[in-house]
Amino acid sequence: MLIATLGFYLIPFINSPGSFLLYIFMAFEGATLPGVFCFGTYLTALYSPAKQRGKIGSIGTGLGLLGAFAMFGIGGYLIDHWTVSAPLLMYCGMITVSFVFVLATATCMKKHGSPHKSKKRLVEDGGMSL
Repeated sequence: MLIATLGFYLIPFINSPGSFLLYIFMAFEGATLPGVFCFGTYLTALYSPAKQRGKIGSIGTGLGLLGAFAMFGIGGYLIDHWTVSAPLLMYCGMITVSFVFVLATATCMKKHGSPHKSKKRLVEDGGMSL
């Protein structure tokens, strides 16, 4: 997640579309974004109660879809009225907020444990094995 964020933060500073650095930063994003998306599904399966995993996963997917629509609409407007890097900067902000949220949640879970069950019980209920 951090590497993907780094790639998005640095792209607006590249002046030439043919720059070698652009390819490196895009490689950061391409290599890490699938992991970012899968990580949310993994956390949902790991820490959600078994009876609510489907609902929670669906809500997360729906919010991601709404975020994508917002990126198209708001990002397109900001390209015309601010800078061509606006969608990348918006995505940087969203992924940074997500990173902070996941880090805070993971820290809380490590300190206090899962709010609903142990990892052993999660595997027995059909959750993901560790």
